[in-house]
Amino acid sequence: MPLGAELCTPDLVTEVSGCVSVFLPAVAMEGCSRLAEDGSRQILLEYREFDRCLWLTTP
Repeated sequence: MPLGAELCTPDLVTEVSGCVSVFLPAVAMEGCSRLAEDGSRQILLEYREFDRCLWLTTP
């Protein structure tokens, strides 16, 4: 996905929590995962190996 791309659930779905995962490269076995609450935005600030990525959560 391009830098700045957004992934989201459809507007019809409410009260859904999930997990956002990032892999570099896409075929990698290890990556970074983040639990995402309904209505929040998870922004990946910096990718680091071994699930130590730097994230920002906004409402």
